[in-house]
Amino acid sequence: MAEASLRDKVPRTLREKVEILSAGMNTFSDLAPTVEAELAARLKGYDLSRHRSRKATVALLETCDLILCMEPDQTEVLRYRHPALADRIYTFKGFKSKVEEAVPDPFQKDIYEYQRILDMIDIELIRMKTAIWNRVRERFSGKKRQQGA
Repeated sequence: MAEASLRDKVPRTLREKVEILSAGMNTFSDLAPTVEAELAARLKGYDLSRHRSRKATVALLETCDLILCMEPDQTEVLRYRHPALADRIYTFKGFKSKVEEAVPDPFQKDIYEYQRILDMIDIELIRMKTAIWNRVRERFSGKKRQQGA
């Protein structure tokens, strides 16, 4: 859901230059989103129908300019395992505010919880979008780069 939300907020001038994707540390690859995630996204105008899960591999992480983790523990693990990437790894809510607070995982909850979490994601991305796009512009040098969500 965060990938779809952030993709929706890419400035027109950057749309051809960045790639936004999501990946999980403890997931299987190529799984479709839950029905609840698809519905919550669709109600906001986001399309998850073609989305499939992927693992956060070392090769994938190394291509990303910005890695936003939903939980502080994930951030700590990635920074420990990949110290060379530490300056790219942040907790989702901590990227701009430095608040190391988790975005709850709505998995196996009802549609209302998915909507609540997606609202939280949207609000957070709106709050930090300028910081994200400024960072992209700083690190961007004419190549297509990826932004993890």
